[in-house]
Amino acid sequence: MSLNINGDLALNLLCPTLQRQICNSAVVLFQETHLGPNDHESLDIPSGYQVVSHTRTYRTIFPHFHGGVLALIADNLAVTRRLDLCSPDILVLEFEHFFLVNAYILPEYHKWDSFSDSDPFQKLEDTLMLLSSTGKGLFLMGDLNARTGNHSPLHTTNNPSPRLSEDAVISTRGRALLELCRQLTLDILNGNSRFPGQHSGLTSFHARGSATVDYVIANLAASALVRMLTISPLFDEDGDMISDHAALFLSLNLPAPSHSSTKRKQSKFRFPPLPTHTELDRLLIEVLNSKEACDARKLGRLYGPTYDTSQPISVYIDGSCHGNGTDVARAGAGVYFGPNSSRNMALRVPGAQTNNRGEAYALLKALQVIHTDESISVYSDSLYVIQTITVSAPQHAAQGWRLPNGDIFKDIVRLIQIRTAPICLIQVKGHSGNNHHDQADRLANIGADCPEVPAYQSLLIPLPIPTNRPSLPNLLKVSAKLLQVPVTEKRLTLRADTLSSLNIIETLTGNVTESSNNKWNGAKNL
Repeated sequence: MSLNINGDLALNLLCPTLQRQICNSAVVLFQETHLGPNDHESLDIPSGYQVVSHTRTYRTIFPHFHGGVLALIADNLAVTRRLDLCSPDILVLEFEHFFLVNAYILPEYHKWDSFSDSDPFQKLEDTLMLLSSTGKGLFLMGDLNARTGNHSPLHTTNNPSPRLSEDAVISTRGRALLELCRQLTLDILNGNSRFPGQHSGLTSFHARGSATVDYVIANLAASALVRMLTISPLFDEDGDMISDHAALFLSLNLPAPSHSSTKRKQSKFRFPPLPTHTELDRLLIEVLNSKEACDARKLGRLYGPTYDTSQPISVYIDGSCHGNGTDVARAGAGVYFGPNSSRNMALRVPGAQTNNRGEAYALLKALQVIHTDESISVYSDSLYVIQTITVSAPQHAAQGWRLPNGDIFKDIVRLIQIRTAPICLIQVKGHSGNNHHDQADRLANIGADCPEVPAYQSLLIPLPIPTNRPSLPNLLKVSAKLLQVPVTEKRLTLRADTLSSLNIIETLTGNVTESSNNKWNGAKNL
């Protein structure tokens, strides 16, 4: 269930209708909770649920809280709150079979600089791009303040996916949302004839007019799990109105649950520090290290070996987009080497005018002006660029770079391939007082105001020159350093740490034979 509660959450939780709806749902998402930090601790929550609240952090001393998102999750569900992917008004939850994003995006042209470093819709774009690259199921639910009319992002002659909506209007934000869905192969379920249920109705009812702005959006893997979608009536059977938004009820057909929460696929950066007290603990660490080594080999095959190393050249990059998501968007790229450096650049971005493209274009231009035998430290606030280059590049290369900004990423990879020295991508926090990165941001904004440039043309990059020189096998050509963000995880209770370790090892090794399965079960029952 997903509902924009429009404030007064504590009072509305006393409503019998809402209580019944909550008790009939395994996961309940609320937008516009208007809660401050720790306010959720005083809420009267039905038994059997845990609360995950994500509030705004204001820069003012005595803020009046608005926005905010919250989730009620049944105690028997294994879920991870992905703090590393959350941002103001955007909550990311990871379940065994899919990611679930609970989002509230301010109406167009509303001010957000009092609680966010960048445009919340751009933050949502970044988050969805990262989650889409994992290949896992992805649901986006919430109030996006976008009107998409009857348009369907995936509707083609060969792939009919028509939509019928009572709101025929399409807004600027709606066009941006449709384009984002097209790029990431996401489908809008509201009014989509492929999905059972009554879901073509309006969702927002204001004095100034009614509209459809609350959505369920899913990728192909998640769409296959959908059993039914329903948009509830605005008034309950007693004639009462809980909110000026209608609730969306999504029903899923899920595979049988694993024996424990640890059976789901684990991301290497989600593991907490592991103990080394027992032989099983040490075996678990060996398995994890072998997984990391496999990923490193894939990157090594893509980028090639390292032959040279030097004192790293430091460069700060940033992207900017004025009017991001609108028809008049203007994107820029900033490259900053230092005060008065002749290599500093303020560039207008060719092609699609988005902040993400500006970030990628800045990295491309930086690589072009640094000698291939010089080590590089690139400082960027774009997790999207860092993850694409250091995690998902082998997969995208194998698929022909069919992703947003794939033309630029393809050339970035080719520039790295002809390098003989390493590059390290270092994540920094944007707009946090880092003067060098602030200068890159300033240059990116200047670039966004530059005149429009011709469409992007792929670079003519020669193949790497074969050499008989010995490589530096212990020095990765491409690496990353990410900001350390705490991850809050809610797990099912296990009997002991040893059982947890055994389950993780079993999951990672896979293909357990019948004889070895007996050994696993015997060990677990010790």
